Formats: sequence, C-alpha cells, structure tokens
Amino acid sequence: MGRDGTVIFSATTATTVPNSNQTIFVMNSDGSGLRELTQGMQPSIAPSGKWIAFTRQTDVPYHRQIFRINVDGTGEHQLTDLGDTNYPDANAASISPDETQIAIFSGKEQDRVNPQNQSLFTYGYRNVAVIPATGGARRLLTACKPVTTQAELQATTVCIVADNPAWTPDGKLMIFDIMFKSSNETWMINTDKTNFSRYYSRLRGVVGVALK
Repeated sequence: MGRDGTVIFSATTATTVPNSNQTIFVMNSDGSGLRELTQGMQPSIAPSGKWIAFTRQTDVPYHRQIFRINVDGTGEHQLTDLGDTNYPDANAASISPDETQIAIFSGKEQDRVNPQNQSLFTYGYRNVAVIPATGGARRLLTACKPVTTQAELQATTVCIVADNPAWTPDGKLMIFDIMFKSSNETWMINTDKTNFSRYYSRLRGVVGVALK
C-alpha cells in the first residue's frame, strides 16, 4: 500500500493460466475503486502510491522480466531484458523508499521445460541486484555462486542463492533470503555492498521488513 492509501495486488481470474501472469488490480484502502491495471505478477508499489514495478512472464521462450506502470494505467514499459546469459531473468521487485532504485532477483529462473530435472546443481546464478527505477544496467549486491556437482557443493564457502529482496525503511540496507550449503537464512547488506551479514536464522519470505 502506498502512503496515499492506494492498494495494489495480483489475483487469478477465470482466464488465468496456471503458473503464468495474473491480473494486477488497484483499489483504494477502503475497498472502493477496484479496477484491473495490467497483466503480471509480484507487484511492488512505490511509497508515493503513484506507480508500481512488477514481473511479467513470457512462455515461448520462458523468461521473467521487470516492468513498471503508473497506477492510472499509463506509462507501462519494460525495465530489464535478457542481458547476460548468466542473468537472463529478473523477478521479485522491491522499490526503494526514495523511489530511485528497484531491488530485484537477478539470475536464472527455474526450468519449466524439464521441471522434474531441476535441482540445486542446475540452478545457475541467482543473486540480488538493483537497477535504476527508470531501467538500466543491473548492479549485483550479492556474490552467490552456483554449484554443479556434489564435490563443488561440499567445497563451497559462499552462498548459492539470494532472492526476495526488501529495503529497510531508511533505504540503507537490503534484507533478503539466502541459501548456503547447510542452511537457509535471512541476511542483509548495505547498498554499497558492505555489512554482508546474517539478520535472522530462518528465511524471510516475500513479506515486508522493518529493523528493530
């Protein structure tokens, strides 16, 4: 919800295809003014309530990218593209408190062609990055590296996956889910890549955060 009371959410409708884009809706905080805004998933509303960032999925080929649109339905445009082959997808947008940056998952999404063959060893790169709110190059904040064999897994001392970023209210820290070879936790990092450290011993998930 934005500071002005604008509420944004995604939901399935009668025409929604499973594991694909949903309909993103906007309404007032009292439930009035409900209307469809666009097609996508995982919307993130700017603090001002004036615009959102969201994920849109393509099926052939399967990829996910970040878009933005004003809550009045104008100005929709794509913010990320396939780019580096190690980082073809983008997801889980989180808009910074000052609305100048968007934190995202950046890397390789799960394999939809052969999901039964998906495993830790086929994940590929999965990190947290930031982009300008108007679109542009991705700047990685985390340095997780994939493993492709059991031997690599046993030898690694760094994180394997980082996902689901969220800004702290002051905009100085990023909170995110992280996977190591022996644990799944919540970590934090400054936007200048310092103070990379554990925040909580369990996964954060996709809810908002606030520092104690």
